[in-house]
Amino acid sequence: MDLIAVTERREMQHFQHLEDDVREQLFLHAPRSFADSDERDLLAIALGATLYVPATRAGLADIVVKRASEGVSSMVLDLEDAVA
Repeated sequence: MDLIAVTERREMQHFQHLEDDVREQLFLHAPRSFADSDERDLLAIALGATLYVPATRAGLADIVVKRASEGVSSMVLDLEDAVA
């Protein structure tokens, strides 16, 4: 997966990195997809936990791609310390 594929994705689903049989074992109801065009109230709860990453970390683009492939759907890149 390259960085462009990660940034162009508009529809998301939690646990999409897991195989279908694993999801069936974990969940009574499979996670549903959501998109950036969904209602704001749904998006407020749909994103789930957010991973914080300081932008001063070396290999930042690689970190973003790796975490996306591991199922992270919400990530904050903190630029404040990077420009100071």
